[in-house]
Amino acid sequence: MAETQDIGDAAQSEDAGEKKGSKKLLFIVVGVVLLLITGGAGAYFMGLFDAAAPVSSSGEIEQPAAPRIEYQYYDLPEMLINLQAGDGQVRFLKLLVSVEYEKGIDAAVIISAKPLIEDLFQTYLRELTPDDLDGSMGVFRLREELLKRINLIIAPEKINGILFKKIVVQ
Repeated sequence: MAETQDIGDAAQSEDAGEKKGSKKLLFIVVGVVLLLITGGAGAYFMGLFDAAAPVSSSGEIEQPAAPRIEYQYYDLPEMLINLQAGDGQVRFLKLLVSVEYEKGIDAAVIISAKPLIEDLFQTYLRELTPDDLDGSMGVFRLREELLKRINLIIAPEKINGILFKKIVVQ
C-alpha cells in the first residue's frame, strides 16, 4: 500500500510541476506578445512603417508636394456707390475689387459678363447701410455676397475669391 501512495504522490507532484511549468510558459508568452504589441505600436506612431514616404539624405521623411493651383486675377473698375444713410447724410462707398479664378478659366467669360457683374454689384451695394460694412464681419459678409452673385452670372465657370483692393466708406 505504501507503494501505491508513493506512485500517487509522484503523479501528483508531476501534475503540479507541469502546472507550474505551463504557468511560467503562459507568463512568458503573454509578456512577449505584450512587448511585441507595444513595440509595434510605438514603431507605427513613429512612422517607421510608412514605406511610401520618401526619406531625405538627412533621414527626415519628406512629405509629397500638393499640386499647386495657379490663379489669375481680373480687376473690375472702381465703383462709387451712395449708401442708405438713415441720418439724412449722404454716405458713399468706394470699392475696387479684383476677382480670383483658376488659370484654366478663360478671362473672356468674365470680360463678357462685366456689365452684368457691375449691374448686380451696384444694385446690391445701394441697399447697404454704413453699419452693414462695420468691422471685419461686415467686410466678410460683403465678400461672400459678391462672390455668390458673380458665380450666379458666370455659371458653370466659378470664381474662387473676391479680393478687395480698396474699400472706403465716407
